[in-house]
Amino acid sequence: MGRPIRAAVLGEGPVRLYVLGGIHGDERGGVDTTPLLLDHLLEGIPSVFTVRFVLDANPDGTIAATRENHNGIDLNRNFPTEDFVGGPVHGAEPLSEPESIALADDVE
Repeated sequence: MGRPIRAAVLGEGPVRLYVLGGIHGDERGGVDTTPLLLDHLLEGIPSVFTVRFVLDANPDGTIAATRENHNGIDLNRNFPTEDFVGGPVHGAEPLSEPESIALADDVE
């Protein structure tokens, strides 16, 4: 649906941490608490760290309160793995969804 996937970076250290608030729209705990962690770390982060925060990798699913994205794909099952099996919920192929492509690119 074109909703943005929001991210923020704190720090410039050599140790990199990646915080993903949520990927399933019906599991709001991480989406709701990640901003609190970000606010807390704004008070000061050890210089050894660079922390990348992604609030919500599935904003369309969060708005709809569904596990899947707008296309009905479970994004957590749409990444390239040795045991990937395509299908109507996992996607025809790995990284078939714009959200999973964006997240994979961001991690890279």
